Amino acid sequence: MTSRLDRLFILLETGTNAVTKRAAAQQLGEAQRLHPHDLHHLLARVSTLLKSPQWDTRVSAAQAIQTILAQVPQWDPQPIKKEENVAEAKRSQQNRLSLEDFDMEKVLAQSSHLTGSEGSEYDLIATDGEQVANQEEKIAAKLGFHPQLMDTSELFTAEDLNNTVVPTGNCQGKLSVSETLKQPEGLSRREMNRARRKARQSVSKQRSREPEDQHRAPQEDLHTPNPTQSPPTYTSILEFHPKKPKLEDSPSETASLATDTQNDSTAAVPDSTGCWPDSVIDWPLESFAESLSQDLFSQKWEIRHGSATALRELIKLHGKGAGKSRDQTPLEMEESHYEWIIDKALRLLCVLGLDRFGDFVSDQVVAPVRETCAQALGSLLLLIPSTKQKNGGIAGIISVILKLLEHDEWEARHGALLAFKYLLAVREDLLDEILVKVYPAIMRGLSDPVDDVGAAAASALIPVASSLPRLLKPEELEAIIARLWELLHEQDDLAAACNSFMGLLAAILSLSTARDCLIPQPLSQVLPRLWPFLSHSSSSVRKATLQTLETLTGDKGDEERWGEAGGIVLQEALRHVFQRILIEHVTLIQDVAERVWENLVVKSDLGLLLHAACPLVSTWLCLAMQPENLPFNPNLLMAITNSKVNKQPQVVASSENLESGNNNYGCKAAVAAAGVAAVSELKVYIGGIETVALGVRKSNVVQARCRAARMLGLLSYYVVQPAPGVVYTEDIPSPSICYAKVMLAHLNSRSAMQRTVAGLTMAHWATVKGDEATAVPDILRKRLLECLTECVYYDEIAGFFTRLLHDSRDYVATLKHYKLPIPVKTDTSGVMTLDQITMLASKKITELSTMGGTGTLGSPGIKLKAKAKLIEDLEERRKALEAAAAETANQQSFYNVTSTAALAGAATMLKCLPASPEPLNPLVKPLMEAVKREENEELQKLAAKHLSYLVDLCVDRKPSPNAKISTNLCTFLCSDIEFTPRVNFSAEPDLFDGILTLGNRQKHAERVAYNRGTNSGLGGGRGPGRPPTTEIPLEELLACEEPEAKAARTRRRGATFALTAIAGLFGASLTARLPHLWDMMLPSLLLDESKIAVQLSRENKNNPGNSTSSEEEEVNQLIFGLQVLETMAPSLDKALLPPVLESLVPLCKLLAHPYKAVRHMASRCIAVLASLNTEKVIVQVIQSVIPLLEATGADKLSFSSSSTFANIAAPSELDSVRQGAAEALACLVEGLGVNIVPYAVLFMVPLLGRMSDQNQAVRLACSATFATLVQLLPLDPGAITDPPNLIEKKAQERRFMEQLLNPRSIPDTELPIPVAAELRSYQRQGLNWLNFLNVYRLHGVLCDDMGLGKTLQTLCILALDHHRNPHVPPSLVVCPPTLTGHWVYEAEKFFEAKNLSVLQYAGTPPEREKLRPRVTYHRLIVASYDIVRKDIDYFERRQWNYCVLDEGHVIKNGKTKSAKATKRLHANHRLILSGTPVQNDVLELWSLFDFLMPGFLGTEKQFAAKYSRPILACREPKAGPKEQEAGALAMEALHRQVLPFLLRRNKEDVLQDLPPKITQDYYCDLSQLQKMLYEDFRSRHSASLLSGDASGNDPHGGHVFEALRYLRNVCNHPKLVLSQKHPLYETICVNLKQQKSTLGEIEHGAKLPALKQLLLDCGIGQPQQQQPHQPRNSTTADISSTQQQQLVSPHRALIFCQLKAMLDIVEKDLLRVHLPTVTYLRLDGGIPATQRHSVVARFNADPSIDVLLLTTQVGGLGLNLTGADTVIFVEHDWNPMKDLQAMDRAHRIGQKKVVNVYRLITRSTVEEKIMGLQKFKLLTANTVISTDNASLETMATDQLLDLFSLENNKEKRKEEDRKVNLVPGFNRSVLDMLPELWEQQQYDDEYNFDSFLSTLKATENQQIMN
Repeated sequence: MTSRLDRLFILLETGTNAVTKRAAAQQLGEAQRLHPHDLHHLLARVSTLLKSPQWDTRVSAAQAIQTILAQVPQWDPQPIKKEENVAEAKRSQQNRLSLEDFDMEKVLAQSSHLTGSEGSEYDLIATDGEQVANQEEKIAAKLGFHPQLMDTSELFTAEDLNNTVVPTGNCQGKLSVSETLKQPEGLSRREMNRARRKARQSVSKQRSREPEDQHRAPQEDLHTPNPTQSPPTYTSILEFHPKKPKLEDSPSETASLATDTQNDSTAAVPDSTGCWPDSVIDWPLESFAESLSQDLFSQKWEIRHGSATALRELIKLHGKGAGKSRDQTPLEMEESHYEWIIDKALRLLCVLGLDRFGDFVSDQVVAPVRETCAQALGSLLLLIPSTKQKNGGIAGIISVILKLLEHDEWEARHGALLAFKYLLAVREDLLDEILVKVYPAIMRGLSDPVDDVGAAAASALIPVASSLPRLLKPEELEAIIARLWELLHEQDDLAAACNSFMGLLAAILSLSTARDCLIPQPLSQVLPRLWPFLSHSSSSVRKATLQTLETLTGDKGDEERWGEAGGIVLQEALRHVFQRILIEHVTLIQDVAERVWENLVVKSDLGLLLHAACPLVSTWLCLAMQPENLPFNPNLLMAITNSKVNKQPQVVASSENLESGNNNYGCKAAVAAAGVAAVSELKVYIGGIETVALGVRKSNVVQARCRAARMLGLLSYYVVQPAPGVVYTEDIPSPSICYAKVMLAHLNSRSAMQRTVAGLTMAHWATVKGDEATAVPDILRKRLLECLTECVYYDEIAGFFTRLLHDSRDYVATLKHYKLPIPVKTDTSGVMTLDQITMLASKKITELSTMGGTGTLGSPGIKLKAKAKLIEDLEERRKALEAAAAETANQQSFYNVTSTAALAGAATMLKCLPASPEPLNPLVKPLMEAVKREENEELQKLAAKHLSYLVDLCVDRKPSPNAKISTNLCTFLCSDIEFTPRVNFSAEPDLFDGILTLGNRQKHAERVAYNRGTNSGLGGGRGPGRPPTTEIPLEELLACEEPEAKAARTRRRGATFALTAIAGLFGASLTARLPHLWDMMLPSLLLDESKIAVQLSRENKNNPGNSTSSEEEEVNQLIFGLQVLETMAPSLDKALLPPVLESLVPLCKLLAHPYKAVRHMASRCIAVLASLNTEKVIVQVIQSVIPLLEATGADKLSFSSSSTFANIAAPSELDSVRQGAAEALACLVEGLGVNIVPYAVLFMVPLLGRMSDQNQAVRLACSATFATLVQLLPLDPGAITDPPNLIEKKAQERRFMEQLLNPRSIPDTELPIPVAAELRSYQRQGLNWLNFLNVYRLHGVLCDDMGLGKTLQTLCILALDHHRNPHVPPSLVVCPPTLTGHWVYEAEKFFEAKNLSVLQYAGTPPEREKLRPRVTYHRLIVASYDIVRKDIDYFERRQWNYCVLDEGHVIKNGKTKSAKATKRLHANHRLILSGTPVQNDVLELWSLFDFLMPGFLGTEKQFAAKYSRPILACREPKAGPKEQEAGALAMEALHRQVLPFLLRRNKEDVLQDLPPKITQDYYCDLSQLQKMLYEDFRSRHSASLLSGDASGNDPHGGHVFEALRYLRNVCNHPKLVLSQKHPLYETICVNLKQQKSTLGEIEHGAKLPALKQLLLDCGIGQPQQQQPHQPRNSTTADISSTQQQQLVSPHRALIFCQLKAMLDIVEKDLLRVHLPTVTYLRLDGGIPATQRHSVVARFNADPSIDVLLLTTQVGGLGLNLTGADTVIFVEHDWNPMKDLQAMDRAHRIGQKKVVNVYRLITRSTVEEKIMGLQKFKLLTANTVISTDNASLETMATDQLLDLFSLENNKEKRKEEDRKVNLVPGFNRSVLDMLPELWEQQQYDDEYNFDSFLSTLKATENQQIMN
């Protein structure tokens, strides 16, 4: 059984994203809070995950450790007084290391390294008798030479695989770290041998431990109870087991901690109050800390890393109490705590010195073990008191680190510098003393020959960079800066260590205090050193370089700041940054580069900038216009080399530079030429280099152009400024004129791309100085407006158009040849316009033929007939020409929309508007077209922004186009009918009834299912090529993919951008300056309550048949206004919100509108307003909307005083009122998401009341909304403060919710009527729960274990409800026919007739007809499912009080007639009883709830997609981590949704006095005859079954289920299959005749002898001397006197079979012949339903009846057969629940004996497979419904919702797998051999320094507050 805790661990281990894993970790913390006694159990389970080979699993396990320990109380014992401390010897801390005795040099010299693994994968150890060939294969696999990849036959031979044992001790005589640390003085060889002998003696103790402990390296065991006993080394263990070499993988690491002291039953745990008991003496977490310390020295780096992460969290949270004991004085306690800290610090330093594992990511080492140990060390050093500085403490630790820094191996030095990094960061209070000591060492680190050591040294200073100017001398700081520049210069362009160098450099240079004490260095000398890293392959290096540039250029820079040749370097900087923008594909780096550009342009000296930028503006414009599919010209790009020979930075000079005549640049030309780098062989495109994925590159193109245009626009503002000191005359054109000429060159071009980039650049140029008008030269203004009015065929379509023109000429020539008329007139040149070509291709050939020609066509009809083939060919050519023309026209339109919108935007922003009388159409139309049709979202946003500015400019213009613009935008917004519904009397059949939100959700689910089916290629499970079945017509489902639908979505998106931009730009003045738009958003109809009332009354009286078009128009205008309100409201200025919120009351009234489209839009508007002012809207909803939910026929609609509402509303009107209210709540909950939590309880009861509404739409909407809220409820208590005006109401609702979520909190129910039984305590609780459901009109499933008295509990609530409400209609119990008599018997047994009169509704149709008049006079009617199905018309007409489905899993398949019939019943209360609500598939749960609360779990398809499929997929044997995670998440969500309506108790939990049930499988072998039949079938039909072409006429072939049934019958008995038609019948009869045998002999059926022996073993059927030799069948005759004299057998048995035929065989061939003394009864389908109860009662009452023969179908449900204590299954059901139900007939209340269950199984047959299938199904059922989830107490708190963020990458994963498998000779197994690699981002997240410090300080502050 999978508990919820197990699922959390599955998520923790296999979750595919960090959010899911973090949520699972949080849940484990909640588990610790709720169950503090499970502390060590939880820690032990999480500790196994700390050893996982998966990086993210270990990190998540550490997070789980953190959340668990956060719920553990701090250990802060009170010290004892000194006199109380008797003179005991101080407890020896023999295993603790101290600074006085510790020798780091000795540890490094004598200890073996801690490498990446323990080396077990290279051990050659073979098992006894293993074949050499097998050994060779395994050795090859171990060495990584996979047979699929290379031949290994020549690498080693059989002689190499002999059994000689070679000692495998540590090389060079090095010891394990354990030995080195245990014996500080060193061991002699004799002492070491003695330790090894003791180690051998101790091995026997280890055998009881888990397998991983036998293989654990000795370095892991640092802590043993005996101080003199050195732990065994890996060498000693190998010496102790001189077995033959074994070639197997060592067992994987498992839960070693489970066997440690922390899992001991005596381990201390917090008590229920959250405190440590007084009986605890020592620190309770000591054993956990010690086990982590042991794992620090594991040879597997993953184990070291996991233990270090957990130790880090432990120290952070509980380090202050470590090492302390209650029996210590204050001084001893302080000393013990200090010793513990020093011990752990020294151990961590040992790991830092000995760890040799490094992951080289981006050519830079990341040492996860060392980094994590350094973090843990930093947390420890924070705990060392300042008073310990003189004799040890921090100073002692520093001295150890300094010794480590002197070690020869670079990894040790790297570890030492990491220790310094965290030491300096956490002890800022001691920085003045520490930095002086460590500065020389860090400077040596910066000079280290290993780059990674230097990087670690630089990173150590970054956290304290702000203090360096204060603590270091100027010359020391200067030395650091000089060294960093030198290091950067020495780096090659592949090194990644420069990250840290640049980080430290930027951190120091950004300080004004640092710059004051440094010798100023001009930027011209500094910046070129960074150029090589701008093109680095690592994105992190590029980002760091740009951030350093941003820091260096952040100050205002004059010419002195730039230094000599500053103009040239500034020009280089601009070129580099601009180039980076164009080719960078990472958005974050683009953002930094744009900020650097802004610094360079804005903060540089203007003269310098003009010299640097002016020569290159034109080039940069051209680069921004680069076609996306052509690589850049390398000569236009900067190329960098960093030759170690020539130390000067070099650039490639472009032609513009060389021709500029700049002397300063010329002096550098030689240097540049000398070091020109070979341009990279990789092609460089706009949007990314060649290696960037094509999709990423293409998606980045427009963004790169827009950024480049913004940057050039910013530059434009400065380059048009007059140059300082220059006087402009007529001979010297001004900069603005020069700039205009550059732009004119592009505006005169016929290239759409050139015009677009020029337009975007000028548009941004105008925004640089805000409202300040930009001076635009007249020539530019004039040309800009001309461009907007001219018609241009763009260069981009030249190729298309040329081909099209050529095809057109050919087509015209053909028409002329055949004497057909030419539809268009062309000149002699043959040149045609696109419109002419389109017209030419539009005329069909048949039309041209009828027009007649100039030649000898003759009669058109005759010609057509004679030339049919010719006309067909011509028509094909015409269609091809037409398609090409349409495609070319689309391309032209596409370029025209983009380029003219950019130019119109530029004209708008530059305020180049035509004078007032002239029309604004040239500007308005392009922008509106872009808003309407632009496919690129960024360009559409820009067009919308420019349009908003144009509207702003035209507010005071006469005439103003704003009204028309506003109207068109609103039209665009509402044009998407998928998003904005509308009323259409002629097109839509039902405009009134329904809830559109439900339809939209269903449509979305259907589309997801359809796309999943078609994309997978499986057709949704319906066979290849067939579309999946959908409840929505495919035309409607796929309408969203039609071109018109896509165009509508584009229009809506553009209008949304435009209206949002207008609202943002106009702010609070929107109402005054754009009154037309405001009126469209808040039409007068919406604000005038009287108008609403009039429209409602008119519409309520109308129907579609007599409605007018004006009314349709009026309703649609209202819908459009609501759509505009929904879109604009979130963007409105806060000052405008009050009038908008005033529309809330009218909106609530519109929920009663008869048109469902209006109700839908009003609901959406209410949800949007709630996001703006949640509390106000919620209050209004409670006042106005909740009452609408309760609208009934007796109510008058209270929202109007109009006389039209004086009459009582019709039922259909009331349905629409409730539909509107239900839809409003659905939209509100969906829109607010988690923000609905504080108010969720306020809606629960109203929604519950409508979950049984007579209107299906109301019912479905309320059920779905309620289901969503149930999932959010655990977030509520204490998560967010309650609104003050709702506190009292919420308190009442919370009491209800507490009872709903936790049934134990329901108060006891008084039972005023007598019951002839004593209810047990759990039955009392069950009655309380049923009464709770009754009071709140809820419905539920009582799924107590079989035999716990569900019948009695149900009868109690029925009797109670009828007692309280005597006038309610009768109640109905529907049950299997076998149980109808049982229900009647139980009701009459426990209750008097006056309290619960019962009528059994059964018999023939005439008999049932006679019973119907009596129904009204009884309180309880009992009928079978079959009877209800047959008489459903009668049962459906009646209203029932209760409708109870006993054995409710009968309706698990909602498509059966019985299920459909029961769902048509009408009842006040609905209840399902089932001990097994889920039998095969969780989908069955949907059918049950579809009866109880239709819509609560969505539609069947929605449920399958959300829950059923993921849960089943995670059970598959091949399920991967993603499937397991998805399954666990789905199960978690399903539990949260259904558990409030399920009550489940197990017998083991509530019946302490119930004897146990023992289930045993009894295997038997097939007889020879059975084997013959079995093998014959398998050999005869297996091929045809597998191929699927078995003949339908073959009774033994056919469908696979027929085959399985046949084989199962063979296993049971040959008689079941051997008919005269059987092909082996004659052969077998002859053989039996020869053997003088018959089929009736029990030896031919394997199970009959076994059954006989079982009965004899039970004492049933023992020969009785006085018995006659006649069998007695108590079913057909009374028990004779001889049988009455028979002794009672010690046991009585139930024998279950599936088939009546098998029961016949058992009865006739076994009982009558071989066990004649056995007395038996029989119960199967042949016994009438009305008589079955008497058979049961007879068996229970008469102990002389030995056996009851039953079929599982009839006897397995609901019967009470406690008279038997032995249950035997001869046959087994596919469904395990049926077998469980059957065996629990005997194992239930009243049973006094142990129940033995025997299952007869034939070995090695299909029957064994059936039993395996049973186990799988049972696991599924127990996972869905189990007592682990009896209430929602254990559910989540404020992190619960994280479990829902789930991201599904199945399709992507399948695609990746497919791609890999396409590689020839390469399959997935090859990839499986490769070790896992981690992303740089994972390391960055885990080792984020700022994050570590912030959490450390937050933890410290929290502990101080506590």
